[in-house]
Amino acid sequence: MAQKRIKRTDQEWFDLIKDCKTSSLKVKIWCEQHGITAKAIDYHTRRLRQKGYTIPQRIPQTFPCEKQEIVCLDISKSLFAGQKEIAPVR
Repeated sequence: MAQKRIKRTDQEWFDLIKDCKTSSLKVKIWCEQHGITAKAIDYHTRRLRQKGYTIPQRIPQTFPCEKQEIVCLDISKSLFAGQKEIAPVR
């Protein structure tokens, strides 16, 4: 049985699209969680842009990175062994 279509105002669609676009979820996953098709989001995005609404850009998905350890190395003597010490520029 087909789902009954919900009638939404332009403002309601704008709020849904803004929520979708600023979410860290992929559009497909966000739509599944909210019971909306990605096609509907695309259609109403185009429709609202034509009416002059400013639709936010999609935030690129960031991937968690591993914590990196910072190690301080003293290379002043070992790298330049045999060379005269260079005086700092002032």
